[in-house]
This record gives sequence, structure tokens and C-alpha cells, in this order.
Amino acid sequence: MENQYVHLCRAERDEVFRLLRGGISRREIAKQLGRSVSTVSREIGRNSGHLGYLPDTAERKAAGRRYCGYFKIDRYPELKTALLEGLAKRWSPDHIAATCYGKTTFCQETIYRYIYHSPWAIRHGLYTFLWREKPRRTKRRCRKSRSKIQGRISIHTRNDHINNRNHYHHWEADLMHFKKQKQNLITAVERKSRLLLIVNNPDGKNAANVAKRLGEAIAPYQPKSITLDNGLEFAQHQSLPSKTFFCDPYSSWQKGSVENANGIIRKFLPKSYKGKITNKMLENIQNIINNRPRKILGYQTPAQVFNRCTSK
Repeated sequence: MENQYVHLCRAERDEVFRLLRGGISRREIAKQLGRSVSTVSREIGRNSGHLGYLPDTAERKAAGRRYCGYFKIDRYPELKTALLEGLAKRWSPDHIAATCYGKTTFCQETIYRYIYHSPWAIRHGLYTFLWREKPRRTKRRCRKSRSKIQGRISIHTRNDHINNRNHYHHWEADLMHFKKQKQNLITAVERKSRLLLIVNNPDGKNAANVAKRLGEAIAPYQPKSITLDNGLEFAQHQSLPSKTFFCDPYSSWQKGSVENANGIIRKFLPKSYKGKITNKMLENIQNIINNRPRKILGYQTPAQVFNRCTSK
């Protein structure tokens, strides 16, 4: 196994200083230290000051790079300012990376890495400004299914033009629960435009109620298909105004558009929410999300994309 590169320690820097003053070549210094010539040359070049190579100066410069070099955002104050301003507006790291600055750029993964691993960001809880407020990233897990739904059609029979989001009017739907009340929400997302519908469902997750409320809400949008999960609340899917498809058991990621929308809604209405949920409240949340620019849409909003479709 190859040895990993290790920076010079303080004792080695003192020795480099002593040998340089004695007129010893870099190649000979490297030989005496048991280091490569490139390591010694890099050390002298990076850590010298206007007075030449001094061990104190070299140590201070190396320590400064160790502190600032791990996170790009710490090296560029303008990026840190733009990051904080974007988070304050409840922008996602993707939006911040794409729109906040001009010449100096970085990607959304750099922002996520900074938020989850920088000591400063962890200490100030920057993750709480993300839509899902997760303090760490989680892995997907699968389980075996025990539920049965009559007339269930697998998502694997869905046509390619639906899978590839080539056409409008194909939807995904889900049910959002809350911990300490019977009230729940029905959510639906149009796959191509990502337009979101939020339907209040205060009567519990009875399959008849869910089918009735979802059908009434989605019918004006002329759905051609709706993709669902295997919850028994969708057992009466055959009464919905379009063809239905079902994800594989415990594979809700197969309807990722509505799952992503649910995560955004949780920013406004966490699972522990205890207050009364009104139709006016849901309408406001729906309008905020539908008028939020999305990278997947070329930074257009879902409302813009869907309205362009219906105006043709």
C-alpha cells in the first residue's frame, strides 16, 4: 500500500531552516529528512515569506491552510454571505448554487458538505434552514410487503412516455399523516410540470373518503394516470377518474415527485403539528410551492410550466 502524503512537522521545519542556512541543496535536505525532493520544494515554496524560509512563518501558514482549506466556503467570504442570505430566504442549496453569485461559483454538494460537516455550520444549526431539517443524511431501506389491494396494476407496466415524463396529465398521489390527530392531507403532483395539489382530508384515512376527495380535486386537471403506493387508503382506487398504477411494496421512491413535495410541505406542517389545518392555509402553502423555481424545470415554476401546457 502506498504511503499517504504527510506534511512536515515543526521539528522537520526547524531542520529545513538550519540546512538551508548552511547552503545545503534541496535534494540533500530531502535525503537527510527521508522525504522526497518534491515535498521539500513544495514546503519551501508555499511557506516562505518575504524574509525567506522561517520555521515559525512556515508553521503559521500551514496551520492557516489546514483551517481554511477543507471547506471552500470558508475561503471565500462572499460565498458564505450568499449562502446565509439564500438560506434565510428558504432557498435550497441547489437554488443558492445556481443563482446567488457571479464569478466565484460552487455546486450544491459543496453547500451540503459544508452544512453537514463544517464545525461552524453544525454549531449554528444551518441544517435547520433546509426544507427537511434533517441533521444528517439517511439511507433507504426496504421491507417485505403484507398488504393486498384488489385490481392493483404494477408500475412496471406503465408506458415509457409516462416514465420519461414526455406527456402532461400523469400524476402521483400520496397521503400525509400527523401524529396526534385524525386529520390528514392528500397530496398529488403532476409528473411533467411538478404542479402540486394539497387536499384537506379531516375525516380520517378511510379508503372511500380518500378516493372521493382525491377524485374531486384532480378531475378538473383531466388526469390520464395516477401512481400510488400500497397503503390501504387507496384500496378504492378504481373509483378514481383515471387509470392507476402502484409502486412496488415499500418503494415509495418510485413516486419521488410527490414524496419530494411532501418533504417540502413538512417544512410548513411538521408531523407533530397540532393546530387546526384550514383550506386557506393549504391554499397558501400550495401557491408558495407551485410558484417556487425548480432546477429540473430550467428554473421555471411548476405553475408556469403547467399553465403553458393548458394554454396550448
